[in-house]
Amino acid sequence: MELTTEFQEKTLEKSLLDLEKALEINLQEIIKIIVQLYDQLFIKIKQNQEQGKLPIAHINFYILRTSLKLGRYTCVLKAYTKDWYLDKEPIEIHHEADYVYKHYYNYANAMKSEQKKYIRADFFKLQTFLIEQWDNYIPYIIFVLRSSLADIIELDSFNFEKDENFKMSIGDYKDFEVRLL
Repeated sequence: MELTTEFQEKTLEKSLLDLEKALEINLQEIIKIIVQLYDQLFIKIKQNQEQGKLPIAHINFYILRTSLKLGRYTCVLKAYTKDWYLDKEPIEIHHEADYVYKHYYNYANAMKSEQKKYIRADFFKLQTFLIEQWDNYIPYIIFVLRSSLADIIELDSFNFEKDENFKMSIGDYKDFEVRLL
């Protein structure tokens, strides 16, 4: 016997609704956190540029799937020169995005709990399924970043040297990305 599709869908739907409610209530507070994060990165960029770092071409907010397997909430904000992944010393800041991850983990735990009721349920199959379900949560992180963008580009610290092809994006590390700016 396996987990029912109906249970999976209802559990996911409830988790996403809870996440939407939490974001509705806490969005302004989360935006402040995101803006402070970018401010820290921009200050770090400026300091590095004063020591000879080239203009910044890419700033990426990475959602780390590896964090899911480790039970962490970690995202990484990285700034690269035009060499992008070949930039040997990207400037980075880590961020604990618990405002989205905790809803995912509540969902994953509910699925694992339900799975224990079924003798034939395949643990590895469930793990793979749960990692795939993370895709349902990514749009919420994108929403938070897009909601923060106007405040981010108004920061005084945003005045660092940028490459002519400067862009900001969000995505999985070395995988998909959604352009923010």
